[in-house]
Amino acid sequence: MAGRYRRMHEAASDITRQRQELRIMAPRYCPVAQKTLVLVARRQASAWDKISFGKSSRGLEAALARQEPMVSNPKLTPIKSSPPARLDSWKEIAQHLGREVRTVQRWEKTDGLPVRRLFHEKRGSVFAYTADIDAWATARTLDPAPAAAPAVRRPHLYLAAVAAVLVAAGIAFFSLRSAKTSARNSEANGLAKVSGPAKEAYLQGIYYLNRGSGEDLRESVRYLKTAEAADPKFAGASAKLASAYLHLEMDGHQAPSEVLPLAKAAAERAIREDSSIAESHNVLAQLLAYHEWNWKGADEEFHRALSLDPNSASGHADYAQFLGLMGRADESIREGQRAVELEPLSALLRSNLAWYYYWAHRYDEAVVISRTVLASEPKFGSAQACVVHSLMVQQRWKEARTELVQQQKTAGVDIAALGLNDLSPERALHRYHEARLASMNKALLKSSGSEYVSLYTRGMMLGILHRKAELHALLQQSVVRHETIVLAFNVDPLFDEYRGYPEFSALMRSVGLPRPTSTAGAPRAGP
Repeated sequence: MAGRYRRMHEAASDITRQRQELRIMAPRYCPVAQKTLVLVARRQASAWDKISFGKSSRGLEAALARQEPMVSNPKLTPIKSSPPARLDSWKEIAQHLGREVRTVQRWEKTDGLPVRRLFHEKRGSVFAYTADIDAWATARTLDPAPAAAPAVRRPHLYLAAVAAVLVAAGIAFFSLRSAKTSARNSEANGLAKVSGPAKEAYLQGIYYLNRGSGEDLRESVRYLKTAEAADPKFAGASAKLASAYLHLEMDGHQAPSEVLPLAKAAAERAIREDSSIAESHNVLAQLLAYHEWNWKGADEEFHRALSLDPNSASGHADYAQFLGLMGRADESIREGQRAVELEPLSALLRSNLAWYYYWAHRYDEAVVISRTVLASEPKFGSAQACVVHSLMVQQRWKEARTELVQQQKTAGVDIAALGLNDLSPERALHRYHEARLASMNKALLKSSGSEYVSLYTRGMMLGILHRKAELHALLQQSVVRHETIVLAFNVDPLFDEYRGYPEFSALMRSVGLPRPTSTAGAPRAGP
């Protein structure tokens, strides 16, 4: 029997190694996963019928129905396994669990996620073994409730083998949250009152929403619309659907005109069904700000969202960005600091805070915060850009070029092809940004209007290269399309010198943006 189990375990291990991207554990087995698992178990009954499931796979079915772990067989001998698979960064660990980096960083601190560290002369690095991560996820999944329930024994290799069979069957588990957070979010979004197809579609939608790519966000929309259709009064599904639409636009995957009206409609449906969901008000606030440019209405909705959930890190972070773009620098920094206090391990929130200091012309603080992010996440693009921009606006060309060269080398890019090896640091930066702009223009021509192309980064390049006429034309187009580059133009030090020109001032007045006080000049990234 031990030999049969060993062969089964080895086969399951091979499957697991080949399809690790699908191995995402969930707090509870969904009904589809349960049925699949029982079906597979019955097919394997001849090999498994004496392995702690009882006399047949019916024991497994009963265990799943009771949500109990399977008891290990004390007679089985230890199994010699191949070297464990290793995850070498926070990003890989997060992908393995199907969550964001900031979530798994929080789990390490609050829930004992088994992450290991290597300490080097200048900075440390993290890694983890997939076996450790999966064992942690399994144990955490089967933790008993804190009430006076019978003690649950630690799961053994049987549950790991069962999970591997589910992976082989193509069943992806939903990722984990801490019990406290999960309970709070479930209650807030009305999930506890929802069952059946609506709940399953909602959970699938959340899974794809958290993955965050353009394709994943569209898949999230599909599932969340299914959840809405299955239960039209499910306000939580409408709130998440609004968030998915909003991310499609803000991450540059679809044009604002295509998705923002849909996002607003979903947010309003959620509020009609249940006005106590903070996320609905938060999404509506962002839509009022970035789609309708209704600054007063947006401010009111942000306040309403935070009054409903004052401990929402994302709520404070979103409000901080809005305040920063409105030129309310001190308030923006305070809200950004509060977000970081609530999620201290989030690289994204700390990087965002650095940008709020940058917008306030407090460059040294922006650089210090960005470098703390890069100490743990060396390839975090937002923090890298903040350091370079902060150095450029101070005309510290040599340091900016050195920073950019290091970043490009780390990414495996040929710096000579980008012009960064020029003897003059200032000219090297000019050539680099010209190369980037040429690449963007080429992509724009290639799309021929068939695909949505965000104007944000292109506008930044035009500003850096001092192409005044082209920048003005792009901003006029951005006003029509309600692109966020218009709001960034209001506060980014790169654009300080342009705001004094009549044509640019008139453009800002046309959208009702307040003009912040400028204390620094724009860089001259040119020869």
